[in-house]
Amino acid sequence: MALANVARARTPARRRAVADGRGFTLIELLVTSAITLVILGIVAQIVVQSNNVYRAQRQFMEARDNVAATLDMVVRLVRMAEVVSADPDGDGIMNSIRAQADWNPRNGVTTDPYETITFWSDGQRLMKREPSDAADVEFAERIQGLTFTYFDTNNAAIANPVTGASRIAYVNIAVQTTAIGGTSVTMTSAAAVRGRE
Repeated sequence: MALANVARARTPARRRAVADGRGFTLIELLVTSAITLVILGIVAQIVVQSNNVYRAQRQFMEARDNVAATLDMVVRLVRMAEVVSADPDGDGIMNSIRAQADWNPRNGVTTDPYETITFWSDGQRLMKREPSDAADVEFAERIQGLTFTYFDTNNAAIANPVTGASRIAYVNIAVQTTAIGGTSVTMTSAAAVRGRE
């Protein structure tokens, strides 16, 4: 009886049933599996590329936000300053600035703590120093460059802002960083020194 069932399965009628769509052959299953694997490979590659693009965009945005926050704080302090000193570290490069103002507390003298602040970049970070600081303090990370350009009340560039400090009315500030992926981000802004504009 069992042999009769096996013999019946191999008959032409059974082969027609398979061909009529009532089942799949091994070759059809292998072809379908191969196509599915190719499609899954393509989808996986698209997902990986999307993640790489997202990571690069996120790093760029973080770098841009870091530069924007740094620039905003330096510009605010320069705008509030009553006295701006160019190149306080004396290296001859306009990559540092000292701002002094009567802002803590407002009492007519500028010798109180936190009323003088110096900024510069060490090539990797924005550093700051106040008279009450025991050592240099990191103000912002991943800051490769900091450049200051000084102008007088006629908006003419001051050739030697160290000797012409009393003429400084405007300061152009450029901050540069590099995102982890290597993209450079530079932002600039300008600030009018209070009482001189």
